[in-house]
Amino acid sequence: MTAVMDDAVLADLIGGSIRPESFWDQVDRSGDCWLWTGRRDENGYGRIGHRRVGAHRVAWALSHGGDLPDQWVLHRCDNPPCVRPDHLFLGDALDNNRDRQQKGRTRGWAGRSGGEHHAYVITPEVEQQMRSMRAERATQQTIADAFGVSRGHVARIVSGVLPRHTKGGVR
Repeated sequence: MTAVMDDAVLADLIGGSIRPESFWDQVDRSGDCWLWTGRRDENGYGRIGHRRVGAHRVAWALSHGGDLPDQWVLHRCDNPPCVRPDHLFLGDALDNNRDRQQKGRTRGWAGRSGGEHHAYVITPEVEQQMRSMRAERATQQTIADAFGVSRGHVARIVSGVLPRHTKGGVR
């Protein structure tokens, strides 16, 4: 499954020196997913070398001829530390977004509507409701959850940092 890669080529890809065998030595192959056991980022993706290249990208390069692809390397298994080559596939940003949405992992505002959408206009009535809830000792997070906005946004509204509404409301 592993293609032959010159040590110098791999070192150039990751901005550091590592032999292909050393890469695979940092992989736990005991389960269906082959998990990267080296350094990981805050989202769980393996990182390698001074350039902090995705371990899954290096796994793709090692198993498909030696160059990092220009495209994204995506996970069929939806498991960020997985570097098993047959769990990986190439795509672009649009493919990644579609894959994420189909798997129900969309974060932030994508796929939301109504009060949860970024273009939601907080009307004077909603602002007053927020202020009333806060006056009744509701936490800012409780208010944020009720209206589908961030806690920070609620804090700015109830503290008066955001200007009072003009005609049409404030986004």
